[in-house]
Amino acid sequence: METIGWHISVFLQQGGWVLWLIAGVCLVLWVLILERLLYFFGQRKQDAQSLLALGATFRQGSPSLEEPAYNRLWQWYKAHLLNQYQQLLEQGQRYIKLLVVICPLLGLLGTVTGMIQVFEALMVAGNMRAMANGVASATMPTMAGMVVALSGIYFRALIQQRTRIYLHELADQL
Repeated sequence: METIGWHISVFLQQGGWVLWLIAGVCLVLWVLILERLLYFFGQRKQDAQSLLALGATFRQGSPSLEEPAYNRLWQWYKAHLLNQYQQLLEQGQRYIKLLVVICPLLGLLGTVTGMIQVFEALMVAGNMRAMANGVASATMPTMAGMVVALSGIYFRALIQQRTRIYLHELADQL
């Protein structure tokens, strides 16, 4: 009986070494995406609460925010707290973007190397049917790279949107 694992193994073998590389990049990409999503639904709330507590402590210790000097100091400290929160929210997003950009390029590399192998086999054997099968398997890395990149683009946009929302929420609460 054929299993899903067997089908995946056959697919990866047909695509060549570049498809294995795309699978590795896909794995790293999804680990980074899942880490960000888990952070957003867990630790982020605690980080926001601790920054809010720091802001409240600062305001309680200030004589009056009506005075220009203390108001400027508060604005600076608020910007500092928001910057810290933004860094926490954006952690790892640069790598997600990089991997999303790399995936289609790796797919194209797989297609080019596959086509080179097809033409080498055509020179030796001259079999048109083998060439058609080779071209079909040479395009698999491009398809895989595009699928990984598209799914990564969707979740990257979702993560960026949530980052902006959470940052504005904290700014409003401070």
